[in-house]
Amino acid sequence: MLNPDLFGRMQALSMLMEMKAFLMTSGSTMCDFAQVIEGRIANQTEQYLIPNKDVIESKLLKEISKVSDALNSYDITTNATFSMPLAEEYDFYNIVQAYMASTVFMITFFLVMISIMLIFSLMLSDVEGKTFEYGILRTLGFKKRNLISMVSLKSLSFAIPGLTMGLIIAFIFNIAIKEKMYMMFNNTNTYLLSREALVLGITLGLILPFVTNYFPV
Repeated sequence: MLNPDLFGRMQALSMLMEMKAFLMTSGSTMCDFAQVIEGRIANQTEQYLIPNKDVIESKLLKEISKVSDALNSYDITTNATFSMPLAEEYDFYNIVQAYMASTVFMITFFLVMISIMLIFSLMLSDVEGKTFEYGILRTLGFKKRNLISMVSLKSLSFAIPGLTMGLIIAFIFNIAIKEKMYMMFNNTNTYLLSREALVLGITLGLILPFVTNYFPV
């Protein structure tokens, strides 16, 4: 005995196949027979990643204008309603983003100060242990700028391994946190570190040794 639910599904599938065949032969689409059509802008993630509400609204209005121009080009007379619910909620999240940005700035500032003091203490102990050696080099004719270059290269030998390990650890934590967020919000995006984070990390990692040598704390 045939299951009634299965029989109903088979009938519905048969009707859909007949409709599909009709649309293919007539060159029409379902939109030609629909009274209401709903849609959304593609690549919404890219639209809302810009940290500026005015720029977001400007880009969304350009996309809306394309849809409106397309309707006018086909001489379609209809009532079209466009809404930007995510952009309207951006004000609240902008406040949260500003708070998070200030918090991250303060954390970064304290980490920079700790890094400067750490590199300075390492270099101070290294220089004190080689005072006699540097004195011999000066006696042999080494100029002051040559010694400064040697100390700077030594400080880079401390900074570059730390920078490399820091980027690797940051990348691992970034993957773990983003994976948790993507599972929570049912959304996906890149797992890579942002360009701003990479530039900031590499710049601080390369500049701090020289700042420590020339302007010790």
